[in-house]
Amino acid sequence: TSLLAMFSRIPKRYGYGSAGFARLAYTHRLRRNTQRIEIDRLLDFLADALRVNTAECPRDLKIFVNDSARQEARQLLRDLDVRRPILLGPSSVWPTKRWTAWGFARLANDLIRRYRSPVLLVGAPGDREINDRVQRWVRLLYPPYIQERVFNVAGRTSLPGLYALMEQSLLLVSNDSAPVHFGCAAGLPLVSIFGPTAPSLGYAPVAPRTAVAELSDLHCRPCSTHGGRDCPQQHFRCMRDLEPEMILRHLERLVST
Repeated sequence: TSLLAMFSRIPKRYGYGSAGFARLAYTHRLRRNTQRIEIDRLLDFLADALRVNTAECPRDLKIFVNDSARQEARQLLRDLDVRRPILLGPSSVWPTKRWTAWGFARLANDLIRRYRSPVLLVGAPGDREINDRVQRWVRLLYPPYIQERVFNVAGRTSLPGLYALMEQSLLLVSNDSAPVHFGCAAGLPLVSIFGPTAPSLGYAPVAPRTAVAELSDLHCRPCSTHGGRDCPQQHFRCMRDLEPEMILRHLERLVST
């Protein structure tokens, strides 16, 4: 991104940093305010660049999709013969930001029994293998009644179709990744799972009916801004020690509001 900015010849180029490469890439540099959420940090750029007051700018996210996206979502639900599903997002680009497949399987079982709704494992085409691991745990641990109500739909919708699917769903539980922000825009009750990262870094969901599941008393977290490939401490406790019951308690509160 910095290289693109540097060679773009755009007269005003805003970015973070105060030394080194940032001096070449950006004409205007701001220091990252770690006490503010990312939305407000980006609005700071606009306030500086356009000389406008962004205090009254809405913080809620809006996504607009067309009828073909909604038809895509409806067709998927018809193909699966389900309605008002629960969505789980087990994947993330960063391996350490993924809650365990075993944890998602246990959560799927609890959600199906509690809410009497099927569970769809969402994601991009490349997430099918991760979702398959969750299904394997479900088949290993639970009876056919539960197995038959867990579906891997990774790659079966476009991005607009995924958003339209969220508009027709009951709730969402996802790792700290893209589905969380889609769910915020759709107004879904949702729980975002944070492991190596933390809401204090500025990337927590900001919609009203949202919650964060995390082990806040671990001294080693956050260990990264965006996650990594391996746990620096080699124990991965931020995810392995996270129990489904914590997520269920958050959901009970969100669904009842």
